Amino acid sequence: LKNNEQEKNIIRRQAETDVPSTEETESFVTKSATGAKFDAQERHILEVLVKYGEATLYFTENENQPVTVGAYILMELEQDNLKFSNPLHALMIEEYRNNEHQEGFVAERFFLHHSHSGISELTADLISEKYTESRVHSKVKKVIPDSERLNEFVPRLVFEFKNSLVINMIKQKLIELKAANDSKDTE
Repeated sequence: LKNNEQEKNIIRRQAETDVPSTEETESFVTKSATGAKFDAQERHILEVLVKYGEATLYFTENENQPVTVGAYILMELEQDNLKFSNPLHALMIEEYRNNEHQEGFVAERFFLHHSHSGISELTADLISEKYTESRVHSKVKKVIPDSERLNEFVPRLVFEFKNSLVINMIKQKLIELKAANDSKDTE
């Protein structure tokens, strides 16, 4: 058991000391600069995917087939050809897509025990409860947990992510138009 842990630590240290190429670094920096603002939204989508991915969101009208939270999120992202800007988040989405149809697949367990240390650490952070409701608050008002309101919560979460991306694209185009207009004025 100790040898196994020592081997994992050696492999982990080697992976950490690998220096990325200049191209990889530049690509990551440009992605991070534009994608950092979407990091929280991506994490929230991943949190829902990990915690409730196997839960049924709704049933199709024609065939009365269940559509899971995970299938809905993947379908919405694929439909608009959206990719996560954070490479670790994108890897988790890809891993979910590749493994969701395996029998006995439970996203929380799968990602928590994943061989990629970054994925397992992120999953542990995503599934941990950040806040606990005080006794005073729980006596005054009943808070409905997310698991009971998935049908309104999940589509809204995906819509807000898409909306943020569209607003960012509009801002980028306005900046490009302004730059083009300014260069035209200087000529």
